Amino acid sequence: MKQKVAILASGTGSLFEALVKHSLTSKNFEVVLLVSDQKNSGVIEKSMNLKLKNIVIDAKSYSDKDLWSKDLIKVLIEHKVDWIFCLGFMRILDNNVVSSFKNKIINSHPALLPNFPGAQAVQDALAAGVTQTGATVHLIDEGIDTGPIILQKTVEIRPEDTKDSLRERIKEVERKLICDAMDRLSQNKFAVVNGKVEFNS
Repeated sequence: MKQKVAILASGTGSLFEALVKHSLTSKNFEVVLLVSDQKNSGVIEKSMNLKLKNIVIDAKSYSDKDLWSKDLIKVLIEHKVDWIFCLGFMRILDNNVVSSFKNKIINSHPALLPNFPGAQAVQDALAAGVTQTGATVHLIDEGIDTGPIILQKTVEIRPEDTKDSLRERIKEVERKLICDAMDRLSQNKFAVVNGKVEFNS
């Protein structure tokens, strides 16, 4: 039986689309659900085009963040998901969500963590004047981009790079990295050792 994956996304859905299309050739996992916190996000249209079930838990309609989190947990449990992948999801998951799915929530981040955590990672790398940044796929813990690292890949920063040009090149790397990470997680047992995910061979 294939492992079930839910994707949480807020934006245009380019990473979402890459993982869903990859899942169609996988023997080990399938994407069964998109959850978005924004009812007008582009990822909703992509999910419809891919004939994938989507549920909107609109953050703007909740005055209480705890209620939003409870509704998210309820939806994920109802769909019996094994993994939750945050791809361009702009809402921080609280400890109730994280503890309910410990070591089962994955995030893709556009930097080489622990460098440049947070929502402005691409801009921060450019502002720092470094010559390299990259992409990280990691498990989510209670911190902000502090969870155990699954995979990383470096992206060179060019002198002419803008935020948009660098972000697009990082996204190209992320599209492959998230698929590689999901393949490995769905095929192997793993342990968290010194802040990194180590797979059992």
